Amino acid sequence: MFRNPSKIIFFNQLLIITAVVLCGVSSDRQVDAGEVDPAQAAWHKKYKDQQNIPAPDKMLLNTDKEPDLSEGFRDLFNGKDLTGWTPKGGSCKFEAVDGMIVGTVVAGSPSTYLSTENADFTDFVFTCQMKWEVDGNSGVMFRAQTKPGKGGETVFGPQAEMEGITGDRYWNGGIYGQSCGG
Repeated sequence: MFRNPSKIIFFNQLLIITAVVLCGVSSDRQVDAGEVDPAQAAWHKKYKDQQNIPAPDKMLLNTDKEPDLSEGFRDLFNGKDLTGWTPKGGSCKFEAVDGMIVGTVVAGSPSTYLSTENADFTDFVFTCQMKWEVDGNSGVMFRAQTKPGKGGETVFGPQAEMEGITGDRYWNGGIYGQSCGG
């Protein structure tokens, strides 16, 4: 949930990565695989040449069947504080409030990523609930990496895209290559 000036909240949930992401919003036109929707063409042209994309063998893509989610899962966020979590990139603020992670946008800050390096979550399924109070663009990154960048750290890798309905890209729920050219 975003709260003015702009905040995002992740509700404390079991560690399960199913597509709980928001419904897609797209143009009225059907687009074939490998074709760029005209509504996304300007954005695609701007980002298509970024060179941060990890090699496919480094992405650890899952090819297993959906697991039984009724038992054996545990929380990544303890519901109380941000022990084990570190902001990377910009200067936006994160805090634990009422069992939720709340992120607050700082005007002028580049993108900020709340990250954990909890090594015992190497083989996982993840789910969360995400709500906005204002329109915005966000997502949940997984298996992300960092490297030095302009003015600080660059975070890059796969992201489950979540953005408000008035965004200029008009889509949600897809896997997006953050700082990887889309």
